[in-house]
Amino acid sequence: MEAIVIGNEKFKAEISPYGAELQQLTRLTDGKNYIWTPIEMFWNRRSPNLFPIVGRLKNNQYLYNGVTYKLDQHGFARNSYFELISQKSNGVILKLKSNSSSMINYPFDFSLIMQFYLVDNVLNIIALINNPSSKILPFSYGGHPAFALNYPMDNYTVRVAEKKEITRRFLNEGIRIDRLKVIPLHKNELKLNDSLFIDDAIVLENQNIHKVDLIEKGRPYLTLLSDGNPYYGIWSKPGAPFICLEPWWGIADSQDTSGEILEKEGINKLASQSEVRFKYSIEIH
Repeated sequence: MEAIVIGNEKFKAEISPYGAELQQLTRLTDGKNYIWTPIEMFWNRRSPNLFPIVGRLKNNQYLYNGVTYKLDQHGFARNSYFELISQKSNGVILKLKSNSSSMINYPFDFSLIMQFYLVDNVLNIIALINNPSSKILPFSYGGHPAFALNYPMDNYTVRVAEKKEITRRFLNEGIRIDRLKVIPLHKNELKLNDSLFIDDAIVLENQNIHKVDLIEKGRPYLTLLSDGNPYYGIWSKPGAPFICLEPWWGIADSQDTSGEILEKEGINKLASQSEVRFKYSIEIH
């Protein structure tokens, strides 16, 4: 299925119904695309939606009502086709609902509605999760946009608003381990280099990360704004010309997890007949 194109007088965006994944965000004046174009040797995705989990589960499984279920890293939404609900010139709404296939390893009724709309130089991305059932819906959601880099990684910094330092949680094969590192920031900025990502993503927990600027050769390149997300990921692969800025409303399992989905750290527990809204925005400079 072809990507859906939305736009305004400054930018256009392309969104695939497969995964409701942002494919391109292009400035019209010069045709510059700010979203990473996959190179198979590094990573074959662009901006997946992470649902109903963020990160990896211990042993790729969880327990619910005494039954063991399997879920791969980041969940299944990124590999699912979304239904087109509505489209206008500068926006589109796509929807994924629970079905017989999703129920096999995620026995919950849900709908995940993804909204994309362009205003001036900002692409707004909203996830609406609805629980139509009579029981609690346990879930996580995360954004995972990958931004194309024009120069080698060491030409970039990440500026984290209002932070003099950040505390990194380390991963081992995607699982959070008992290892932390405090990273001082110079003028709120972290200088990027490939060695930062030898040990996987920079995972930030409960540090109120709501505004992150990507700085290219000393100049603002783009800003990612997010609201209410307790977790954050910054990720690339050594040698790859992209950087991911990831607001997360959920987190990977830790080594000592019980495996019970309702006890999982960072899990959202949405009440019956309720809806919750998460939002992040990409501002191009």
